[in-house]
Amino acid sequence: MNYKIIEEAVEVPVTLNHIQEHLVLDDDQDTDLIENIVLSVANYFENITRRTLINTTFETKLDCLERVMPLCKPMVNEIVSITYIDSDGNLHTIPDAEYQLIGPDISKSIAFRKTFELPNNDLDEYEPITIKVIAGYGPTPDSIPLDIQSAILQTCAAYYEGRGDDEVAILEPARKIFHAYKVISL
Repeated sequence: MNYKIIEEAVEVPVTLNHIQEHLVLDDDQDTDLIENIVLSVANYFENITRRTLINTTFETKLDCLERVMPLCKPMVNEIVSITYIDSDGNLHTIPDAEYQLIGPDISKSIAFRKTFELPNNDLDEYEPITIKVIAGYGPTPDSIPLDIQSAILQTCAAYYEGRGDDEVAILEPARKIFHAYKVISL
């Protein structure tokens, strides 16, 4: 399943005040640079771990539905909608009473009620099903585990202090935390 971002996170994983305190900056110097560093480090974390830090809305398209469908997207905490286009080109929304989100945070699945008739025989030809989900630790930086926040702060500090250098390495403690949260597909 490939997911595309429909609605970006509203918050950043570490607030500007938090990173400025960590860097011991007294004023608003380099705020644009710091914000860019935070976003870069957050993107790095999300790419390495396959997790989403702050709630973000994603969409995936499918050819058919199964009674229980693994979502293959870590940290899904809400299904926004499941829609499909029938063979006549009409859009239908499956009522949320017909399915539920099951499983651990790392590997949620959608389970349809046994009484719900899956519309697989009446679908348009190519990727007629759209599933929209919200994934992330939560809506604010406070939702992110403290060790991840700490690793982000350490990495941001290393990049900020090493700005202008040709190469800045991620500190080993931060790297270990990033890799401890890595989701591995089997």
